[in-house]
Amino acid sequence: MELLLIITVSVLAGLLTYYINHYLGKGPVFGSAIVVLTVGLILPKVFSDGYTLALVATCASYAGMSAKNRITNPLEVCISCVLVALIFVGSSEALVGYGGRLGTIAAISVITVWGAKSLFLQLRENKKNQLKTKNS
Repeated sequence: MELLLIITVSVLAGLLTYYINHYLGKGPVFGSAIVVLTVGLILPKVFSDGYTLALVATCASYAGMSAKNRITNPLEVCISCVLVALIFVGSSEALVGYGGRLGTIAAISVITVWGAKSLFLQLRENKKNQLKTKNS
């Protein structure tokens, strides 16, 4: 399956879930459920590997369920969902049949983006404080 298609499906599913959750105010469970139901019905009929694409979309919808204090804007959703797609492809043979794989991939992706953003903001704040004390 083509990686670009997997990334595209992932990003679109995550963004749609995030939009339904935060901008329409329908909540994370409803947002994810409607996206998963839609892709589960459509993608297997349209693509030869539609079941795999539906799994990727499901995983990305879990990332789109994130709270606003973790994933604060659509760009962060996009980054998280690109990570979802890459981890999904990279781990396609790992832990098959044990359960929890899609949620774990989504959690790893969201925590990575949130942690990187927090680290960047902390480093920027430290730099600002160093300049402030140096100029004092």
